[in-house]
Order: sequence, then structure tokens, then C-alpha cells
Amino acid sequence: MPDDAADDSMTAGAPVVIRRSGAVLAWTAAPFRTSARLIGRTLLAGMLAPGASLGQVCPACGGPHGPLLVRVGDAPGPLVSVSYADGFVAVGVAPEGARAFGIDVEFDDAATRRAVGEAIGARMVSSWTRGEAVAKARRTGLRGALPRTMPRRSADRSGSACHEPASAGRHDHDEWTTPAADAHRALGGFDIRIDSPRRAVLSVALA
Repeated sequence: MPDDAADDSMTAGAPVVIRRSGAVLAWTAAPFRTSARLIGRTLLAGMLAPGASLGQVCPACGGPHGPLLVRVGDAPGPLVSVSYADGFVAVGVAPEGARAFGIDVEFDDAATRRAVGEAIGARMVSSWTRGEAVAKARRTGLRGALPRTMPRRSADRSGSACHEPASAGRHDHDEWTTPAADAHRALGGFDIRIDSPRRAVLSVALA
């Protein structure tokens, strides 16, 4: 989506951390692009068990890049995912036993809606973030058309907050599913509409 310079007017503050559908999600401002990766990893580290470590191993070539992986000692840890928008970072830790997990966040503004429309012919930013979240959960990347999603219901609730400042407000969310495709299982998902520090959509896919 839009690849503008980071919005330096967004100052980093206390992250919002919530629990929903068993996943723990957090987001905060990351005013400078160079610090966003560090902020994201710091957020994740605070959400994981003591002694957990984060690494990256490409499923295709084995190189030190690709999806983040968690190890707790010699054992694999929970699935995690991270997503960046300019000046913003969101992270998530999947529920125990989850087999697939991915998140994606984008600002819900005129520039992003225009970019989504040009890319996939959709009007809603969530049409893009859902597809990205599903692609991350399945570890397929975006190849061809975005995965199809089907709405389940809309709701307005605050979720179970681990640390949710009053200024964060309530987070409307929509639930959806995506059917099985090829060798990939069906996934459930939901969107969270964020109002602060800027309006954004965070989509979560899991199984």
C-alpha cells in the first residue's frame, strides 16, 4: 500500500494490548521506519514466555529471513506475526495450539483506499488486509488473486484487555472465514478497527 515516508508526527506511546479469540494483539506508533522493527520485536518479546527467542528462517531457502519463529529452549513456541504501516506497528501471538496465524495492518485513509481500489478493485481496506493476513497464515505470499473471505458477523466490543488505555476506546470488529484452498485448510478471522493514533484496520487470520 502507500509507501510514503513515516509520519513523524506520530509519537510512540504506551502500546495497546488486547486479547481476542485467544490471540494476544498489540499495536503502537513507530514514528521512524528504522525503529519499527525493533519496536515490533520488543513488543513481541514482552508478550512471550521468559526465555523465548525470536528468529527467522526462510521456508524456501533456509536463509535468515521470512516469517518470525519462536523457540522456547529446544521446543517451538507459539506462532507470531508482525505487520507495519508507515509510522505504526502491530504484532500478534497466536493461541496455544494454533496451526496457522497471520496479521496485517493498514491505515484506513483516502490514500490507502485509493491504492486498494487500484490494486484489487475493492472499496474497503479490509479487503486487502484480510488477504494479506491469510497469505501470512498460510505462508504462501500473495500469488494471483487475494484469498476469498466470507463475513460471519459484525460486533462492537472491547475484548479482554491486557492493557487497554481509556483513550484507546472500543474496537469494532468483523468476523469472517476463508474456505480451504488447494492444500490449505479453512481459516477463521476477524478485523479490528483502530481509531488511535490514526484510523487503521488490523486483520487476523488463524486456525
